[in-house]
Amino acid sequence: MGSGVLSDLRAQELTTRDIGGRLRETLSALDTVRMRYRLTATRKGVAPFERDVEWLASGNRRKLTSRLGDAPFSWHSFDGHRSYEVSFKPGEPAHVERIVKTNALPDGLKHAQTPAFWIGLQVFGRTGTLADAVTDGRAKVGVEETLEGLRVVRIDLGEHERHPGNSWHYEAVLATDRDWLPLELIARPSKSNVKNDQLRDEVGEYKFTVSDFRLVRDQALDRDCWVPWRMQMHMNLVDLDIQVDSAMVNQSVSDREFLPPQPAPDTYIVDDTIPGRRSVTIHSPKAALADQAAVLAREVQLPVSSTGNLVEAIPPSSGWLTRLAFWTGATTLLGAAVVYTFRNRPRC
Repeated sequence: MGSGVLSDLRAQELTTRDIGGRLRETLSALDTVRMRYRLTATRKGVAPFERDVEWLASGNRRKLTSRLGDAPFSWHSFDGHRSYEVSFKPGEPAHVERIVKTNALPDGLKHAQTPAFWIGLQVFGRTGTLADAVTDGRAKVGVEETLEGLRVVRIDLGEHERHPGNSWHYEAVLATDRDWLPLELIARPSKSNVKNDQLRDEVGEYKFTVSDFRLVRDQALDRDCWVPWRMQMHMNLVDLDIQVDSAMVNQSVSDREFLPPQPAPDTYIVDDTIPGRRSVTIHSPKAALADQAAVLAREVQLPVSSTGNLVEAIPPSSGWLTRLAFWTGATTLLGAAVVYTFRNRPRC
């Protein structure tokens, strides 16, 4: 598929506009991608660190969950509007200890631990996709050659300033017969970088490579499409290796998948969605039931006395209508308590 496009483009000579359009076509076809993989991080002088990870990208929504053995290690998501970071209580993997809700993309979804970098949905140190980087006016089409048995085209993406005085030079190598997906992405401290020598010594270059592609069935478009299956990231400080176990393309995804798991009692819920304000609450189902009892009591105009988390509605000594209202409210509250107990019962 890609080689045919390459032949057609050779007659007109490759341009960044042509390549950017082909990349956008590929990325839009990969609208929803779910991958399960083993992530191995190796740092000099430190034992390798391994995690089992699931990454889900659907439109602008993202989710990344990882496990360390049988216990959840991290949980990050962005539902298109809000982001959620979840931490779990050590030693109690089913216990959600903290949920943080923000407007910003979680750091866990920005780091080089998701296939987004190797697919081209993200470019290290830049915003936007690889297609955006190819067509922003700084890119230049380089040579066409054969690399690792694949036809490729090299593209100099130019220099990009991440922060004042911190500039990087980017290069991409695209596999034309793998739907123009990147085979390599390279970022080097640029010569104009005021910290160039220090960065070269400490970090070196970032090099993202794909050592294996696989065809995956796209059920929505009824076709086979290429996805990276084995990926590496190399730098001076650390190396990453991603070995994919399974991948699904354009599978139906519920909005619920991007919302955090049910909080446990005493879970801290932090809301940072309002600039300059932070709301911290403690999830307490018993207190919620007590609040509901108070509301019911007020609705039937009963005096209420409260001690701790317990709310007691005391009916007046006379009036059968008032007694009836009280017992109706109490029955409703009991039903709510039964529903809560049933939903939160231990499961085998």
